[in-house]
Formats: sequence, C-alpha cells, structure tokens
Amino acid sequence: MTSVGIGVIGTGWWATQFHIPSVLANPDASLRALADRDSDRLDAASVRYSQAASYNDHKSLLADPSVDAVVIATPHSSHFELARDALLAGKHVLVEKPLSLDTADAYELKRLAVDAGLALVVGHTYHHTRLAQRAREIILSGTLGEITFVSGLFASMVTSYYSGRPDEYDEVFHFPVTGPAADTYSNPALSGGGQGWTQMTHLVDMIFWVTGLRCNSVFARMSDAGLPVDLVDSTSFTLSNGALGTAGSTGQLLPGQSQQQEIRYYGTQGYILQELIHGTLEVVYNDGTKESLDPLTSEEIYPAMTPVASLIDIASGRTPVPSDGADSAIATVEFLQCAYRSARSGHDQVVPAPPAV
Repeated sequence: MTSVGIGVIGTGWWATQFHIPSVLANPDASLRALADRDSDRLDAASVRYSQAASYNDHKSLLADPSVDAVVIATPHSSHFELARDALLAGKHVLVEKPLSLDTADAYELKRLAVDAGLALVVGHTYHHTRLAQRAREIILSGTLGEITFVSGLFASMVTSYYSGRPDEYDEVFHFPVTGPAADTYSNPALSGGGQGWTQMTHLVDMIFWVTGLRCNSVFARMSDAGLPVDLVDSTSFTLSNGALGTAGSTGQLLPGQSQQQEIRYYGTQGYILQELIHGTLEVVYNDGTKESLDPLTSEEIYPAMTPVASLIDIASGRTPVPSDGADSAIATVEFLQCAYRSARSGHDQVVPAPPAV
C-alpha cells in the first residue's frame, strides 16, 4: 500500500498536540507538508517536524503533488474557505469542528465532497468511542422505539480561552509546540462566538449523530458574563421527527473542576443515559431489562487520534467514503447558526429545509 501523504493547514495547539502526532504514528501515512500564515507558528512546527515541507499559504500546500489529504486545524471562520479549496484541489479533507459557521457553506462542502468522491471528515472525536457507537446502534435500530425527548448538558473549563488568556491552560494541556493564540477563541470574527461554536458543538453533534435526526426549530438565550463571546447558552428545540429537546452549556468551570457532559435520550420503549467525559452508558428498557456496558477506560474516553486515522483509512482506500460522513456536523451548524440568531432576536428560529444535494 502506498503511504498516504498528509498536509496540515494550521500549526497551532490542536494540530501539534494531536493531529500531527496521529499522522506520524500511523504506518500508512507520512507527513508531507505544513502551512500556516503565522510565520512564528510555522517555524516552531517546522523545527519539530523537519521532515515536512513548509508553506506560508494553504494554496501552495494544496499544489504540492505529494499531498493526498489535508487536515485543517485553524480558527472557525476559515474552515469553509480552506476545506472548499482542498476539495476543489482533489484532496481528502479532515476539518476541525465546527464544519463551518454558515449552513449554506456546510452544504456546499458536502456537495463538493460527494461530487468528487472525496472524504469530508469533521473532528467530532466522541463518535469514535464504543459507547457512543452502541447508543447510535440502539436508537437507529428502533430498539428504543420512537425518540420523544432529548436533554443534554455540557459544562467545561474554557473561560480563560474566551478571555484571551490561553496560556493559563498550559499546566493542564502542556502545549507541546504552541498553544492557542490569544484571539483564537476570544475574537468573534475568528471564532464566530464562544461556548456555542467551541463547546456546544460536541453536545449537539452527538445528539444528531446518535439519533440520525436534525433540528426543526431552536429558541436560545445566551450570556457572555462580560466576555467578548458567549459563555453560557440555554436552548430548547424541536427535532425532525417531532420530538422535543433541551440543551445547555457553560464554559465557566475552573481547571481541575470535574466537567459534566451528559445526554439523555427518551424513547417510547426506554431511555439511554450517556456521559461523554466520564465514559458511561446506561440503557433501560420499559420491559424491565437493562443493558450493562463496561465504562470506557481513561484512554478510550477521548480518542483524539481517531479522526486522522479515519481520514487515512479513507484516503488509502481501506474504507469507503461514508455516505453520511458530515450529516451530523451539518445539522450542528444549522442548529448553532439558528441558536445565535434566536439569542440575538429573542425569537424562535426555524431551520430551513436542506437543499437537494
């Protein structure tokens, strides 16, 4: 098998801590190129990963014939342009979440990928745990009956990111090359917003991925607590099968405090309690039976290397391009774009019908 050549666009925290090491650890891939407009970040990454060519713009990387697939780990507002250009250049793509900040752009990326037969993988890592996969299997098989209500909570420790003080997390994450820039998450022109686009993405994407549903309407309230972006978000919504839902998220926890990331799915034949960050899943059926599932190990809870592995498997031809690979990511963009509009307007927002692809 020919080694898959990987190019990485964006050489900040997430790329250097997770994505690039994932490429280097994969025997079926090789790191061929790096690109970043920030010369300091690019230089630091180039010193660490000297085997890769370096470019100060993404189009030069995309023109490199040794690159078969690209990993995009840049601020949210750049995801659409970079992923679009990569797909048009014939490259398989892994783009960090969120897929984009605009629903029409998200659907355009899916269209480009489908038309070209290319992978469009989105960095929603929690999909790859065995408990999340089991929850999806149960619900999509109909074993839980018709979904009637979903409730989610996502509490995390990100206030200093939104305050423009990312260095305060170095003791937690031990940034190996460079940490996030001060404005990566605090500048809404780059991030699109705060807790919604940065953290609530994990929660709502899991809901859409596990249930196979999308959102019909959203009502949201958001508080910035004096920060330049939202810190606390509260939403109620309807799903495409008529079910109701609630989802809340806060980034106000402090480093070292226990995080809570849970989802409850209620169907006509039972319910599922899913805890993402603590790695548990409880399944209870109305006939009195329960399904016992072993908790995830600490290594299994957040399998950070699996999105890159999925990209490489597809690019190498080992696994086919998934037909629904980006659907939950698109549903997440739809939800969040409407949530932000609702918070600004004070009114419920209806999610437009998806275009024909």
